[in-house]
Amino acid sequence: MKFYCFLLLYVLSVGQLACQSGDTYCVDVDFYNPKTGTASSYRLDAIVDLGVLKRLNFPSGGFLDQDDFGEVIFKNDHAVAIIEGGKSYRIKLLPITSDCFTDVDKAVRCIGVTANGLLCKNKTDNETGYCRLHTNVHKNVIISNEEYYNGKLQKIEKWNSQGEMISNKRFYSSVCENKTQTFRYDKYMVLIEWTMDVIDCDKKITESKHEKYYYDYKSLIFKATKSYNEHINYYEGKLNRDKKIIFEAECEDKYCNSYSKTIEFNFDNRGNLTNEFCKRSYGSDNKVFKYNDIGLKVYYGHFNYDETGNMRTDNMRPIIQEYQYNDHGKLVEKTLDNETILYKYDAQGYLVRELKYTGPDLLSTYEYKNDKYGNWIEKKYNRPDGSISGERVRVLTYD
Repeated sequence: MKFYCFLLLYVLSVGQLACQSGDTYCVDVDFYNPKTGTASSYRLDAIVDLGVLKRLNFPSGGFLDQDDFGEVIFKNDHAVAIIEGGKSYRIKLLPITSDCFTDVDKAVRCIGVTANGLLCKNKTDNETGYCRLHTNVHKNVIISNEEYYNGKLQKIEKWNSQGEMISNKRFYSSVCENKTQTFRYDKYMVLIEWTMDVIDCDKKITESKHEKYYYDYKSLIFKATKSYNEHINYYEGKLNRDKKIIFEAECEDKYCNSYSKTIEFNFDNRGNLTNEFCKRSYGSDNKVFKYNDIGLKVYYGHFNYDETGNMRTDNMRPIIQEYQYNDHGKLVEKTLDNETILYKYDAQGYLVRELKYTGPDLLSTYEYKNDKYGNWIEKKYNRPDGSISGERVRVLTYD
């Protein structure tokens, strides 16, 4: 049974922190936001009960608990907590001591203020008055990528500083022919407009798609238009409080009095998509996603049904993918029917090799070379006999 109390912890010289049943530990935390690429390191305190993380406390008085990250179990004094948006906290338990910060290098020697007289941004570490240690490791946000295949430019991609893609241009074998996509977002980083044009060597548009979304965040509803070569379809739907679409309907006409297709989306408490069910007059399909305790996808299933509700087993038979990870959360194996892909990493945790099997037979191998941030910049495709079939090179630009 949970109980809550409030007490003044030794971690702060001011403020009160809530506590739960369990022991208070010092923890070193590595935070990472995959959307922005921001990585930071902290020394915090945590409440742990029988190897289960109950609460993670912040000096500002804020906290995360099991309502945010679910059940997080320590293994060899290490654990990973994942919250909404995929933000991760890699946590290392430290021995219980009288002061969590006695062995922390102090950021600035001060009594509640920095060297230039400003107040410490996050109060203080402890009663000695040192400013709280907060180290930004690196931002590591990719803002552009040029990818070459066997020396020929194949695509150009660009992202904004929040990690959202804003443009994608792919070149076909003729090089002068290309497909260009652009993306636009509102202040909440929710997609509001998408365009796709295929342009031939005479610079004429041969195919065009355009989607535009109109959100009412107060009523949690939206409307949209999606066009294909100037033919317009109308959509409407509902949002959850996290501004994610939970219901989308394709309307029979612009008045949306009836629907030709509906899609329902379900999410878990971390914000991960768990189910996508699409229904049409001639049948339906259901996509199922499952995750492990730290929020990593371990299963994907795609099932198609006819108009009577029977599962199809013809050319639209079920697709099932399964994923396995190592103790560091790195993908090590992906399976699809009789096909298996194994992923190998170096001592730094960077992907260096990818092996693809059909049954027991090795089908192909990819060899990777990475930059200092662990993003691949060279990718060689090898045949089973070891000969090189193709080579990709990426030129990455960081913010």
